[in-house]
Amino acid sequence: MRDTVCKAAVSCLYELGYNETTISRIVERAGVSRGAVQHHFPTKEDLITATAERLLERSMDFSGAGDRKGQSGSTADELMKAWVNLINTRQYQALLEILTAARTDKRLRERISPILQRWNAIIDKQMVEKFESVDRDDQDVQLLMVMNRSLMRGLVIQDRYMSDPAYALTVVKRWIELISPLLQPRDTARQTNKSKAKA
Repeated sequence: MRDTVCKAAVSCLYELGYNETTISRIVERAGVSRGAVQHHFPTKEDLITATAERLLERSMDFSGAGDRKGQSGSTADELMKAWVNLINTRQYQALLEILTAARTDKRLRERISPILQRWNAIIDKQMVEKFESVDRDDQDVQLLMVMNRSLMRGLVIQDRYMSDPAYALTVVKRWIELISPLLQPRDTARQTNKSKAKA
């Protein structure tokens, strides 16, 4: 039930925007009763917060996918997968609707700010576990990945200014060319051996 309702909320956010995403519209789209929705989500903020959490969990699942298979892949491969499978999607655009609304909606901001900060810390940790800087420290990995996320978020909005939607992919490819030489996949076996040597 919660999953069905959150999916309906994502659909409304993407198609209608935050202000037009009402409990009534979500109920209609989910095909469930208002009472059932309000049993799980008493307020709109409860529902939108849960939806934001699910959308962020999706990105955490994606960013850890290479590790689960034992292959982190190249920086270019990882960043391109992030753009195609995660950021340039309806789900991510729905998340941006929530983030934009939280700028002026104090109650929503108070609810989602701790979630966003926790997500950011987890993603930074995952990126440092996957990649290392070619000539700097782990803080540089975090900095480059923050720049990467900022660029890709911005491109979703920039799309409205471009007559050719495919141009965003050209920007992503060029960004990857610039950032890839600065990062390399972390050699986990080498790191393990260094740790053992120190012990």
